[in-house]
Amino acid sequence: MTLIRDIVHQIIDSGYLSLETEEQLRQLLQSKYDLQDFRAFIELQNVAMKGLVRQESREMKAFSSAIYLREELPRKPSADLPQSQFKKR
Repeated sequence: MTLIRDIVHQIIDSGYLSLETEEQLRQLLQSKYDLQDFRAFIELQNVAMKGLVRQESREMKAFSSAIYLREELPRKPSADLPQSQFKKR
């Protein structure tokens, strides 16, 4: 049986929390676990808040936000095209 504390130690050692591992932790946290596992999970949260562990889910959100913002930015017309070809918003 996989223990939460074992997964947490692997995450802290590697410095990376993948989507798959995050889902595995969610599943394990839905079942019974002991005080050592609880403390390990709290330790992971503290390490993550300090930025000592990269989280794939946060990186994906940041990437998605950057793409969204880029698409929303007004585009400057190209100098070689006539201004009449650009629609005003």
